[in-house]
Amino acid sequence: SSKAGDGGEGQQSQTAGGAVLHDSLQSGIGIPGARRLDTGPGFPSTFSPASTSKAPGAVHGARWREDYCCCGYGSVNMVCGCAWTLFLLLPGAFFLLASPGLVQWHGPALLAVALCLFALTALLYVIASCTDPGVAPRGYGMHPGPQYTYCVDSNRYVAGFDHFCDFMGNDVGARNMPFFVCFLLSIGSLSSYLAVCAVL
Repeated sequence: SSKAGDGGEGQQSQTAGGAVLHDSLQSGIGIPGARRLDTGPGFPSTFSPASTSKAPGAVHGARWREDYCCCGYGSVNMVCGCAWTLFLLLPGAFFLLASPGLVQWHGPALLAVALCLFALTALLYVIASCTDPGVAPRGYGMHPGPQYTYCVDSNRYVAGFDHFCDFMGNDVGARNMPFFVCFLLSIGSLSSYLAVCAVL
C-alpha cells in the first residue's frame, strides 16, 4: 500500500508540476526572455524566446534617392557613349545619303515618318536613361525593404530591379520600365522602317 501511496503522490506531483508549468506558460512568469504573443481573439496566448535577430543593414556607401536631382539618375560610361554615337551616326547617314532619293521617288511623307520615329526614339532614350528607376529613399543604415534590390553597378537599391543597362547608363526598375519597353519598341520600329526605306 505504501508503494501505491508513493505512486499516487508521484502522479499528483507530476500533475501539480504540469499545472505550474501550464500556468507559467500562460503568464510568462519564470521563463527568462519570454514574451507574450497575442494571436488574436479566440486563440490561446503562447510564449517564445525573445527574438535576437536584427533587421539587415544597408550596404555601406550606397546612394539614395535624396542624392539625385529630379532627372539625373543616369550615368555616362564608354558603352553609353558608343550607343549614343551609333544612334546618331546610323540614322544620320540614312538621312544624308538615302533621303534625297527617297523624297524624289516617293515624296516627303516617308521621310517625315522616319524623322518622327527618330525623334520619338531619341526622346524615349533620354527619358529612360535619366528618370528615377525606383531608387530607395535614405534608410539611415537600414535595408529599405524586400521590394528593393541592391545593384552593384549603380551602388543603390532599386524597387522592381530588372537589370542595369549599360547602353542607357541607368538601372531598369519599376518606375522607368514602361519607358524602357517603349524605347525598345520604338528603336525596333525605327530600324525596320529605315531598312525598308533604304531598299525602296
